[in-house]
Amino acid sequence: MTDLTALTEITTPTTDDLVYVVDAPTGAKNPRKCSIANLVASANIDAAKITSGTLPLARLTGITTTNLSASAGITSGQLAGLIAISKLAVDPLARANHTGVQAHTTISDFDTGVQANRLDQMAAPNAAVALGSQKITGLAAGVADTDAANKGQVDAAQAGLDAKDACRVATTANITLSGEQAIDGVTTTTDRVLVKNQSTANQNGIYVSASGAWARSTDADANAEVTSGLYTFITEGTANGSTGFVLTTDDPITVGTTGLTFSQFSGLAQLVGGTGITKIGNTINVDAVQTQVTDVGALDEGSITSGFGAIDNGASAITTTGTITGGKVTADNLDIDANQISASNAGGHIELAPKTTGFLKVIGNDHDGAITLNCTNNNHGQTIKSQPHSEAASNTLLLPKTASNAQSTLVAEISTQTLTNKTLTSPQINTKLDILAEGELRFQDASGGQYVAVEAPATVGTSYTVKLPAAIGSVGDALKVTGVAGAVQTMEWDSAGGGAHVTQEWTATTAPANPSTGTGIMYMKTIDSNNEGLFMKMRKNNQVVEVQIA
Repeated sequence: MTDLTALTEITTPTTDDLVYVVDAPTGAKNPRKCSIANLVASANIDAAKITSGTLPLARLTGITTTNLSASAGITSGQLAGLIAISKLAVDPLARANHTGVQAHTTISDFDTGVQANRLDQMAAPNAAVALGSQKITGLAAGVADTDAANKGQVDAAQAGLDAKDACRVATTANITLSGEQAIDGVTTTTDRVLVKNQSTANQNGIYVSASGAWARSTDADANAEVTSGLYTFITEGTANGSTGFVLTTDDPITVGTTGLTFSQFSGLAQLVGGTGITKIGNTINVDAVQTQVTDVGALDEGSITSGFGAIDNGASAITTTGTITGGKVTADNLDIDANQISASNAGGHIELAPKTTGFLKVIGNDHDGAITLNCTNNNHGQTIKSQPHSEAASNTLLLPKTASNAQSTLVAEISTQTLTNKTLTSPQINTKLDILAEGELRFQDASGGQYVAVEAPATVGTSYTVKLPAAIGSVGDALKVTGVAGAVQTMEWDSAGGGAHVTQEWTATTAPANPSTGTGIMYMKTIDSNNEGLFMKMRKNNQVVEVQIA
């Protein structure tokens, strides 16, 4: 094959005609069918020979990129301007200028750039948007009629609540209704505020904060807008954030006159698991590893089973109206075990303290109530026992006491007992009364200061009994022994004088007082150092006269 530059162009070639081939011996130009494979295999065709003439692109039909790449002699510079853009599979200018249709996979940052855009930056949809059975979360409360309503608003509507626009913060104490200020950890800036803690309750309500005086919000400043069941959600705040409050004041309500009361209606999102409590989602559980219950109020019902462990109630009381059965109860050195209450500390004592006028009652339960006081080794005991049911009476046993608070002895009704410095009120003595050791039997006067005593002689040869008269004597009678039977002397009343004589011993004295009318006085009086006389005073002619008898 020789130089092709002198060939005449075939203006109307056939499908297989590509070039003329000149025979070397004759110089004749003979057309020959030459395939692409023949061209590629020919090392004599190089880029310089192609560029010296014109080779229309139509003549290259069927030549693949693989065929061209096998020729190291054709450069991109030699092909410039000769290949039409329409002949390329991808328009390089369209890709560079971001025009035309391109696969997103050919753009390296396409996904990242699209995902960084917000939905509000996208074009508005013109058809229904399917969410694939997924939830929309964090949806703000709807305001306009065409806004979506969140679940809280739907629940409020279903519960019959009058839902108002959300407030940013709610008060926790009485405030001044003017000026921007910090409330529940939030500083207001023309915000909706639920005022619910005013000392003057008719000031409560929903306000809009301002640098000057506050005004009620326009959706809660008229009587028709403020009714029982008014509800608002609080979006921020340390104590009240993410909670809902409802107006519980009964209708009718006059704004600015009727006191308004708001109560928390929702706020489960604020609950957290404390000591011994776990919270997973909307479920609150008792921590399984909790070993003690501390700082709680009364356990009103339920049961504490075995293996629960220690209950530390601190200074709080354990109160029950039921029965504590089985096991052992220990509280501040006091043990209650089976049928026994005992002090567990050394030297401890047990105090039973009834309240006010109460008392300690031992229940009978088909048996007479009794208390037994044991000795030190519990081998013996003394029992205080109630009277049987047949007595049909309740009495009080008052224990003895002394002014010095010394130990006293309670005397039993059996065996021989000794009473010392005891007062017997209306006593009844059976058979006999022994007054020992020459003791006195004293009869006090009405004032209790003076008495008349009967005393036994210092020595008695033989014991005897003086039996008093059975009847009442007369004025002037004297007692005399009228009979003796063994050691019993019977005494009877008898008039003085006659038969028997009476011996009277006198003691010298000064003259006594004058006798009263109808009476006389006999007495002995000292006359001088050597003489005494027996005198008598009586009345004569209504005058008292003294007569010496002896």
